[in-house]
Amino acid sequence: MTTAKRFSKFQRPTEKDKGRISDRDLDIIAAVLRYRFSPASELVRLVGGNEDVTQRRLRRLWEWEIINRFAFPTLRSHSEFYYYLDNRAGLELLTEHRGFQVHPAALEEIDNNREKDYAQAAVRGTMNSTDMLTKMRAYYHFIKKQQRHKEAFGVHPVRAVLIETTDEQRAVKLMQLAEHPLVSGAGKRAGLFWFCISPLFTDPDKGNPLPRYLAKPEAVLDPIWALPDRTMHRLNDAENSATLPPRSR
Repeated sequence: MTTAKRFSKFQRPTEKDKGRISDRDLDIIAAVLRYRFSPASELVRLVGGNEDVTQRRLRRLWEWEIINRFAFPTLRSHSEFYYYLDNRAGLELLTEHRGFQVHPAALEEIDNNREKDYAQAAVRGTMNSTDMLTKMRAYYHFIKKQQRHKEAFGVHPVRAVLIETTDEQRAVKLMQLAEHPLVSGAGKRAGLFWFCISPLFTDPDKGNPLPRYLAKPEAVLDPIWALPDRTMHRLNDAENSATLPPRSR
């Protein structure tokens, strides 16, 4: 496979094929708008009809810059694509063809998606270390120091902040950031942040073509969440308990 062929999945063509918007295209846009971040396999089921046609229309809408997409890297290649809206073209089509009433929250979310640029973040390996350290520090102080989560979310306590990242190498870097003194202070155990990697959800199990999060959604409850000290946890573990011993570095 040539380099140009390989990267055509992640770079839009400079010369776009002309075409018309179909009813299936509008169904796809409406589904992406409703579910915000939708994997291709989910959209195929939501839209119905022929799977190959839906996959082709997804790619065409992406090429036309009506929807955007990203994928997580895996050992073999990459996960399936996840689609989202990051410009208003899709809303304008729904308004024109189906009388869609645009809610201000939808416009705000689309503008936020464009600012975050998830597609390029996935290609780069997500946000840089400085931004991530700042975000962890903010979470720690919001929850542990100020305890403002009680008023903001009406829950207490917050057991963990879950962070899913692309691969083990990236996870190790994020664990090291979580232990930085600027996050929670010098010498303190970084137990608020739990980490896992995307292939645990996106890779299919043996003998099943579906990604694991569709075939076995309860996998999120398995002991797949790692703390910076490498202990592995389930979501329903009591605080400070470990279900598995630390993983070797």
